Amino acid sequence: MSTSQQSLIEEFQTGKIGRRTFLRRAMALGLSLSSIEAIMAACTTGGSGGSGSSIKWSNWANTGEIQRFRDFTNNYNKTHNTNVQYTFVPSANANYFTKILTELNGGNAPDVFYAGDGDIGKLVTNKTIIELNASLNSSKAKEKASDFLPGLWGAAKTPSGKIYGVPVDCNPLLLWYNETVLQKAGITTMPAAVYEQGQWTRNAFQEMISKIKATGKYGYVLDSGSINYWAWCTANGGKVYDKNGYGNFIANQDPKSVDALNWLSNQIKQKTLVYAGSLPKGQGSDLALLSGQTGFIAVGRWDLPEFKSAGIKYDCVPFPTPSGKIGPAPVPLAYMVINAKTKLQDQAFDFLTTRFHRSRRHKPRASSQMGMILRMRATCLTLVTLAIASPRRKDLQLGCPMTLGLRSIPSGCKERTSIQHCPDLSLWPIRASRRRNRVFSSLSWM
Repeated sequence: MSTSQQSLIEEFQTGKIGRRTFLRRAMALGLSLSSIEAIMAACTTGGSGGSGSSIKWSNWANTGEIQRFRDFTNNYNKTHNTNVQYTFVPSANANYFTKILTELNGGNAPDVFYAGDGDIGKLVTNKTIIELNASLNSSKAKEKASDFLPGLWGAAKTPSGKIYGVPVDCNPLLLWYNETVLQKAGITTMPAAVYEQGQWTRNAFQEMISKIKATGKYGYVLDSGSINYWAWCTANGGKVYDKNGYGNFIANQDPKSVDALNWLSNQIKQKTLVYAGSLPKGQGSDLALLSGQTGFIAVGRWDLPEFKSAGIKYDCVPFPTPSGKIGPAPVPLAYMVINAKTKLQDQAFDFLTTRFHRSRRHKPRASSQMGMILRMRATCLTLVTLAIASPRRKDLQLGCPMTLGLRSIPSGCKERTSIQHCPDLSLWPIRASRRRNRVFSSLSWM
């Protein structure tokens, strides 16, 4: 979603513009009718619970996700016998955390909300969110702290073990591509097929983006977040921090990381790669992919709803490596936290823990309702499923069960998936292949 589109949604959500103005400007900015309908419905849904109380929860969401979160909230209200009404308040990704801080300072922040891995530390420091250890260890918790992969806590868990947020969106950074753009550049074998052949190397990727650039399109749009750079370093076998990811920054000294960064710099000079900040105002990498202006971008599965609604031909593939085999890639983390000033802590926690609960009697899967991996468990391979690649096919949501970051295979598991240990950045790269259903993933491990 472009900055202009996000700003427009923010104006509508905060009441600065009316429905008619929003509709006119949204259509002018290229939002689809289905997206406009979902946004307008989400922003007018909610209300009080009659004589009961109300809990607001908020997160950043693109146009494809808003309706799913709204449906989830409506279903939660229907299935829980409580006099508390839960209301979803969507927010554009642009300036999300600034808005949350302003609301926290003003005393009108949501009771439950998302916090990014780069922001939660500030919330812990200023004590605006509650510690969750006691609740997670109590009988009212539908998920215990031990049910989550240790590496997914990240900044939400202090060195002393205090937990302030539950991980929510845990899918690895991948390269997504517009097949039509590649085909028009004369590329006949798609990246996913090249990867399956064990030939997905940096040279193969460079050859593709060079061909795309020759057609007048961007080969690859590199976003500004540091995670996009470290992904290329680790894929190249380099280190970003020493001491197993908890020490000093060394990407500027590690030979393989320096090589990866120099390669990125050279691609910018050759204009096969373009920095997202240099795109025309209001255009982001996702819009460039949707509009056929670039062949590749790097995102997680959160952009999948937009790809689907746009009707483009797309697929995804891991970052290329020197060997052609899958390498470690970073996992962007986000957390659900509870406002320290909420007057309904128990109800807020119930919503937080239910939000990620799945019956222990069933295999969890990539949720068709939420469009993302909701939570990870480390007890058995059948308890974790990631289905990332080949997203157009209907069997995406079934995926393949696999172990994720386990140091040993638990008893009762029927199959073993290949696991490689990458000590720096503490990443566990994993790949499973079952016929045509490719599954790519890598999770950080503490």
